[in-house]
Amino acid sequence: MSNTFSTPSPLAEVRKFPPGYGTFPYLILRMQPAVYMQIPIQINAPRVDIEQYPGTYLDGVSEEAIARYAVDKDSELHQLLLQHSRDWKRKTEVYSKEKTIKLCLVTGPDRAHYFQNDEELAHHSIPSGGTLLSIRNAVIAMNVPHFLTHPNPSSHVPET
Repeated sequence: MSNTFSTPSPLAEVRKFPPGYGTFPYLILRMQPAVYMQIPIQINAPRVDIEQYPGTYLDGVSEEAIARYAVDKDSELHQLLLQHSRDWKRKTEVYSKEKTIKLCLVTGPDRAHYFQNDEELAHHSIPSGGTLLSIRNAVIAMNVPHFLTHPNPSSHVPET
């Protein structure tokens, strides 16, 4: 008899990002350990098609602010995204059975802002892996980064 060991197979990977998902910026809501929900942040997007523009909406952002954000991720738009995230968290906690939720604003492959209880923490590590759900609870990714490495031409932050 041989004493050879087989290596375990890698975890199954799923990448099924529907339109509107997988591009920055977005929110990640921790549902339970290793299960997350992605909430796209739509900036100045029309509210007529939730399939094309799912998520939460940030309206009234000037073209100048969008242009500055393209070159400076700490500009005014970043502050608007932070406040929008705080407001979204607060509203979600009011309507949720959970007293507090764990939320993360993700603005780039190495830019995250974590919200838990009353604490906020900027970090270079973003949520990744596990099971990622859409706002309709469909599995859109498993065991992969939560963003597209080659995003679709249509992005959440409008081009100027």
